[in-house]
Amino acid sequence: MQAYLAEQGMSSFKVLTPQRTYTVRKSRYGAKRMVNQTSIPNRPRVDGGIYAINADEGLLARLQAATGEARRCLEEHTEQSAALDERHEQAQQVKQQRLDEMRAFMRGFEDIANLEKRLPAIRQRLTEAKRVEAEFDIGVQREALRKKLVAAARVEAKCVAKFVSLQQTVTRCNTEAYGAKLAWKSAAFMMSQVENESNELGAKVDEVFKEVAHKKEEAKAKFQEAAHKKAQARQAAPQFEKDGRGERKQEAQAAWDAMANDYDELVVEIESLEEAVANADDDDGKTLREYEARCKEIEKTKEKVGDTEGEVEEKRERLQSVTSEWKPNLQKMVAEVDANFSAYFARFNCVGNVELADGRKANPHTGALEGPDDYAAYKVHIKVQWRESESLHVLGEGGRDSGGERSVATMIYLISLQTVNPAPFRVVDEINQAMDSHNERHVFECITHACRSGGKQYFLLTPKLLPDLDYGEETALQLVLNGPFALPKASFSLAAYV
Repeated sequence: MQAYLAEQGMSSFKVLTPQRTYTVRKSRYGAKRMVNQTSIPNRPRVDGGIYAINADEGLLARLQAATGEARRCLEEHTEQSAALDERHEQAQQVKQQRLDEMRAFMRGFEDIANLEKRLPAIRQRLTEAKRVEAEFDIGVQREALRKKLVAAARVEAKCVAKFVSLQQTVTRCNTEAYGAKLAWKSAAFMMSQVENESNELGAKVDEVFKEVAHKKEEAKAKFQEAAHKKAQARQAAPQFEKDGRGERKQEAQAAWDAMANDYDELVVEIESLEEAVANADDDDGKTLREYEARCKEIEKTKEKVGDTEGEVEEKRERLQSVTSEWKPNLQKMVAEVDANFSAYFARFNCVGNVELADGRKANPHTGALEGPDDYAAYKVHIKVQWRESESLHVLGEGGRDSGGERSVATMIYLISLQTVNPAPFRVVDEINQAMDSHNERHVFECITHACRSGGKQYFLLTPKLLPDLDYGEETALQLVLNGPFALPKASFSLAAYV
């Protein structure tokens, strides 16, 4: 019916029935489609109403048939419209897919254009690589590397042998020094005992000398008393004096013989006193002999101590001679490591150095090193200063350094050993896990710089790396893809990523 009315040039019309009112009109928007609208009219009142309808039965039947046909056409139109809408939606999806493909093609064209721009540089690098490959003789290089490795191994073996020899010499010197110290302490202890005994004996001898002096005084007093009595006797009896021949007159001798022999008793007493003075001690000279023996023993001990001191001095000179052979080289090596460590640490705007601690103790007042050089206490101190507000301190001292800071300092120390350690390569496992991005980037730059300047090789194992790192031509990347969920190699396309 709509098609018929459209052919008649009608854009809108209304069909009235007792049950429905059908309105058909053309939309004023978009594609100006035909719009159908159905409504229920108000029931007319026959008795006393406004109007009444009287229709021809035949016409009514034809109209009803036409209405049914119109409804059927309307339903078909509705179904066709829904099908058209579905096809339109599918066409829109296909159109969007084609647009996406076209955008992908355009990006591919742009990538191709970029590759064409990079193509001259790549060709130049390829030509250079082919030239290097053509000039590269694997046999010569292998032989040269083998010679270098053999020479390095020999140097390392000599260094190890020399180090072992020096270590044995140091151990022997330490043993001799400790033996000399022990002998010196033993001699000093014996000398102290001898001195104590000598002092005791000296005290006893002094007492004996005092007693002897006292006895001599007593004997002298008695002798003077006897001489005085003898003088009195001579004065009292001058006739008993002997002449020049040592004889008395006969009468005087007879009278002398008749007298009691008191003079002989006095002479005997005087002689006994003199003998007592000669043997002043009352133990048959044992104390004096012991004193003299002690004095001789003291002299021998002093000579032995002098010999021991000379031996200690000789061994000290030998120890200093051996130390002068290896310690300057060790100090030079530590100074070289310190220079490398300080230079690398300056990249972080921080301060760091490496020092050799030789076992001597620092004076708490002056700060100067003093005391014996204890070889067993030798150590290398790594000192760092991360911020201007803190002082230079030993790494890890007091737990003041974080895990990332300790990792950075350890890695920089390993890199600083590059020029003094003959090892051809190093393996570092996940050293960057505790670092922030700033420190990790600087550490990676230090590693690549050390590889370029030192000719050594690093194997850095890590599950991640920072983006936009400058690898350089000396760095090779190896990606390990493994596991039950890893895609096969055939599913990767290099062209999709280059």
